[in-house]
Amino acid sequence: MKTNIGIIGIVGPEMERDFSGTLARLRELGYRGIEFTLDTLKKHGGPAAVGSVLKAADMSLVTLHTLREPLRDNLAEHLDALAATGGKHLTISWGPLDSLDSIKQDADLYNALAPEIHKAGARICYHNHEHEFLIRLNGRHAIHPLLEQTKTSLALHLDVAWAAFGGASPVALLERHAGRVPLVHLKDLYDLTVRDCFTTVGTGLVDIAGCVRAAITAGTEWITVEQDHPRGITGFDLAAASILNLRNLGLLIA
Repeated sequence: MKTNIGIIGIVGPEMERDFSGTLARLRELGYRGIEFTLDTLKKHGGPAAVGSVLKAADMSLVTLHTLREPLRDNLAEHLDALAATGGKHLTISWGPLDSLDSIKQDADLYNALAPEIHKAGARICYHNHEHEFLIRLNGRHAIHPLLEQTKTSLALHLDVAWAAFGGASPVALLERHAGRVPLVHLKDLYDLTVRDCFTTVGTGLVDIAGCVRAAITAGTEWITVEQDHPRGITGFDLAAASILNLRNLGLLIA
């Protein structure tokens, strides 16, 4: 099995101290990409400067995280940032999905934004947490009406741990939405009944091996390692342990 491995968070303090050096070290571990926000790009000199550092480190911008209103109000700024960094994805990091009316409003917004984003050679994605599966509307998980109303405009940025914590099967979601999940957040949980019980990828209860296999079969472009809260080890130790566990599962990492 072979895919591109990215990273998000985890080494934030290290990047604060040495941005370019941290990216170079991540590349040595086998990571090929990283996820940022506009604020992070600005903190490190702006999109053009970050694009140059990424190129020098042989790293890619996996996606640019944002929210609905900033994307709606500043779409050109987001697209300019993608152009400067070579990014191809914009990820909506959160939405309420608490009623059919709110879902329709969100879907209408994504459908309206999509043509210009697609014209720029990029895709807009939605990143889930657990509430999209805990909330049921007419007996169905809230994520499904959103995806049904945005069939040609919105991709799914699947977070496997949040989906599992919400009671869904991330493997089944990857299979069901094959071809529509370009990005996956791969993280693990040591307890599926208590919120925020994160652990190093490959050491918890989430079916990491099944998720990796399903993601590759589904055509996922990037699998990004994430752990919201480290458990007593440094960011680089966590990054190294996660990628070693993925190699142990048979994942070929460039």
